[in-house]
Amino acid sequence: MARIAEDETRHAELSWAIDDWAHERLSDTEHATLREARRRAVETLRAELTQPLDAELIAQAGMPPPEVAAALLTSLERELWA
Repeated sequence: MARIAEDETRHAELSWAIDDWAHERLSDTEHATLREARRRAVETLRAELTQPLDAELIAQAGMPPPEVAAALLTSLERELWA
C-alpha cells in the first residue's frame, strides 16, 4: 500500500501542476465552462455516494460508508474546488 500511495501522490501532484498550467491559458468563458462542468461532476458524485455499499466492501476495502463519503466530498468541495 505504501508504494501505491507514493504513486498516487505523484499522480495528484501532476494533476495539480496540469491544472495550474491550463488555468493560466483559459479565457473567462472557458473558466465558466470549467466551473459548470466541475459543479455537475460534484453533483453526480454526491448522488452516487448516497447509494448503500456492501458491508464487506466497507470492511475489506476500507470504503467509507455513504454518510462519511458525503462529508469527505463536502470538505473537498469547500477546500479544493470553491
